[in-house]
Amino acid sequence: MNHSKPPTKAAIKKAEKRIESVAKKGATELYLDGLGLVEVPESVRQLTQLDLLYLADNSISRLPEWLGELHGIRILDVSGNDLVELPQSIQGLTKLKRLILSSNRLTLLPEELEPLSSLESLSLSSNPLRSLPVSVTRLKNLRSIMAIHCDLRELPEGFGSLAALEKLDLQGNRVERLPLTFTQLTRLTELSLGNNALTVLPESLGELTELTELWLQYNQLVEIPKSVGSLSRLTKLSLSGNRVAELPESIGNLAALRSLFLGENRLCSLPRTLRRLPVLEYLYLHDNPGLNIPESLLGARPGLGSPGEVSRILEYCFPE
Repeated sequence: MNHSKPPTKAAIKKAEKRIESVAKKGATELYLDGLGLVEVPESVRQLTQLDLLYLADNSISRLPEWLGELHGIRILDVSGNDLVELPQSIQGLTKLKRLILSSNRLTLLPEELEPLSSLESLSLSSNPLRSLPVSVTRLKNLRSIMAIHCDLRELPEGFGSLAALEKLDLQGNRVERLPLTFTQLTRLTELSLGNNALTVLPESLGELTELTELWLQYNQLVEIPKSVGSLSRLTKLSLSGNRVAELPESIGNLAALRSLFLGENRLCSLPRTLRRLPVLEYLYLHDNPGLNIPESLLGARPGLGSPGEVSRILEYCFPE
């Protein structure tokens, strides 16, 4: 959000000059970012040929109703403004593929989003959103949702109908449970649910077989479902900062796993099947006092240097 002072005459003049240039050339992209604008200039309304409209990092508190008349827009970026709501006319942007709303003051999204049927990417991060409208679940071409550090408490029950979804990042919310349909998202490759309030994962988690990254750090999980062993493409798994006391033996089936984050849990033992992981490069086990592994073996914590050597850690845990 950008709470800057009112735009100077020079800034407005610069915006109008850019608009005039786009109109004259018939260009399809308009960049009005970082000018300190408090509203979208009326002269943008004539630019019906626009494909991209970039209004990021201004102080705009309201989008005009006529915005929906710009039917050709495929990318709309209004991140870093002061928006508290979106106009209903946004439904007119039926060719929109990427909508970037991050870092505003949105508490609600319009109830009817179905007309945005071409939408592939939705960025909502850093807004005080408590929920998503059910209509989001009907955006059948949506491939990516970014909603980091919002205030989401739950996901719509029909969330699993987003059959094209490949990337979902909900880090830093307050989600306590996943909807029953969640594991129908079988095209997911990256799932980030860290820093939420999850207490349990569905046993059907293993149906998300396309996952390559699964981030579940800093929740309230006490156990991991056995089906996690079915995630054969998984390369990164983060479970740090939970309440896990035991790992399923099936974790040894994760043949593609390269990074395993298990710090700050309640582990007292490890499954011997960890020795079966052929390409494991990084194993973080810090702050599991029940394991009694010397700090010198564990190496540096994530992001602070070189971790301990996996083979040495496992040899210590499972001496021949």
